[in-house]
Amino acid sequence: MKYALLSTTEILEDLCDKIRRLELTPGSKISENEMASFYNVSRSSIRTVFSKLEQMFLILRYPQIGTFISPFDLNHIRNALYVRDLVEVDAVEEIINLEEKEGIISSLQANIHLQEMLRDSQDYEAEFKKNDTAFHKIILDSVGKSGLMDIIKDSSIHIDRWKNFDIWYRKKINLIIEEHTQILESIKKNDFVMAKEVMKKHLLIDDFYVMQARVEFPNYF
Repeated sequence: MKYALLSTTEILEDLCDKIRRLELTPGSKISENEMASFYNVSRSSIRTVFSKLEQMFLILRYPQIGTFISPFDLNHIRNALYVRDLVEVDAVEEIINLEEKEGIISSLQANIHLQEMLRDSQDYEAEFKKNDTAFHKIILDSVGKSGLMDIIKDSSIHIDRWKNFDIWYRKKINLIIEEHTQILESIKKNDFVMAKEVMKKHLLIDDFYVMQARVEFPNYF
């Protein structure tokens, strides 16, 4: 497939999307020549794009060896998810303390209903993701905390790439729905302890599955 002439920005966005979706897998090799041919542009354009990807920690370049898609940086992802967990747990606590939260509960229930309709989906990105994202957005928007997610904005592609792998590897869509339902129940019951425990389990990395994945996909880490 030959692309129509694209700008370096458009090529960067397309490659980021391929990396995020794991179409370009961690540890896989890519080259300037290959990408220049694929996108029908000069090597100098690809060199510019590769420099930006390197700045974003999405590729590693080794002189005389080659260029590779970066493996998962679990320390970086853990730190970013830790911040996200703090923000969302704080938001849920504020919701629990609200006297009037029926509108929030109704919105979350409607969102989970949409998720239930996609329970058998095999494609998280194409179908389920928008509802998953919307669930967390309802929580943050309801107490005016969406802007706090800008703290980890630069890490979002790394988080998304890991999440795409984790959901595929563990077949997690059913588990996501169950944990969203538990978060909603904790809000209904005004149970902050339950909410905090479920949110931590829901957002943070599970080292048990990381150990398994390292064995099966050593190049990813």
